[in-house]
Amino acid sequence: MSNGKKTKRPKSLQLLYVDTIRHLIPFFDKQSIYNLFNTDKYFKDLVGENMDYTYILSTNGTFSANVDTLFETLLLAQVYYIYNQYKPSGYPQIPTVALFPGVYNLPYGQDINITSPMIITGSETKTKTEIKGSINIDPNVSGTALKHLTITGPLNGVRSKSSFTMENVVVQECLNDGVVIEGPNDHNDGIRVTCTNLTVTNCTGSGIDVSGNATIRLAGPTNISNNCKIAMHHGMELRGNSVLELVHPLNKAIVFDNNDYCAESEPKMISEPEQSQETEETKEINAKLRF
Repeated sequence: MSNGKKTKRPKSLQLLYVDTIRHLIPFFDKQSIYNLFNTDKYFKDLVGENMDYTYILSTNGTFSANVDTLFETLLLAQVYYIYNQYKPSGYPQIPTVALFPGVYNLPYGQDINITSPMIITGSETKTKTEIKGSINIDPNVSGTALKHLTITGPLNGVRSKSSFTMENVVVQECLNDGVVIEGPNDHNDGIRVTCTNLTVTNCTGSGIDVSGNATIRLAGPTNISNNCKIAMHHGMELRGNSVLELVHPLNKAIVFDNNDYCAESEPKMISEPEQSQETEETKEINAKLRF
């Protein structure tokens, strides 16, 4: 029988709850976090007072990683983004994961899976940052950017179902396609990918494969070369409602070297990029890249 007093959780259960939430929150989506904030006062108080999250929000949204701390840092960045949606810190909403120079040899079958927006940037020095593994971007994760990276994929180099940007990226020696962009089948809701200074080379399959309702824009020095080691693949393959935009002075002869372009339509030529229309989302992403 209840005596009318509020029952406190035993301290051991509180510690268990804290530990459980700390490990699970990186895997929650935004709706799950929202539900917990509004239905579980203990959770709301706990997260608000937890020193781990105070630390995460005090990082200015930039997390540095080396070969040994890569996956832990990616989780921290994801926690930062999710938590910052509900308790804005005044720092950038999209976190940056800054990788030190070196070779990041991902364990077999363990890719970088991006489930919330982040900027992953390598070194701008002569010592490159190479990821030997695949980067996968989930649907509805618009805002991700990849910068100053060399990606050597075991199958695909980069695979995305969301809008994102790449700058100064080399994708090479993939056993399948180098870059795979999968737009939705919905004609009214497409994705946009902008690549500046991109090289895709020596991939067994296609250099870039785009399908669904997706637009890919190539700008700056760009080279898609020496791919298609087996039949039925292409330097660039556009399927469905996908569109290629080439920013002047790029053209097919410049971009596609020793592999071909396969699409029902010619690329859309953009002669004056500074006057081209940008969505608000693209403007926000480009602003964040200039840090």
